[in-house]
Amino acid sequence: MRRTVIAWITGACLAIVCAGGGGAASPATASAHAKTTPCPKPADPIKIQSVRISEDPIRVGSTVSGTVIATCNVAAVTAQVGTFRIGVPKRSPGVFQTTVKVPRLAWPGHFKLIVTAIRTDGLSIRETIPIVVTW
Repeated sequence: MRRTVIAWITGACLAIVCAGGGGAASPATASAHAKTTPCPKPADPIKIQSVRISEDPIRVGSTVSGTVIATCNVAAVTAQVGTFRIGVPKRSPGVFQTTVKVPRLAWPGHFKLIVTAIRTDGLSIRETIPIVVTW
């Protein structure tokens, strides 16, 4: 059980390192990084490190995937466009992913995608990303 948890945390840290632009890391670098950069405590500051969307521009009727990489003390993530808000499921500490079918009734145009990371005590931070929706 303990080895599984350690492997899971190391894998999450490796995903954060790679998503942060550090490139591919060797196992030695990943384990050194995991030892020198432990997961922040629940009350420590949170940060959204990257947001990736599978399509740009987004086509009406298509399926769009998104990945949010955050500090591992983020408890939940939401994504919102206008009044449409969804929860982004947590896949591992600091990694949130979802896939959404864009409704055919969506209106084309320029919009703001608001990604919100939420800590267990309710503190939240936001990142706004411009998106384009086309027919």
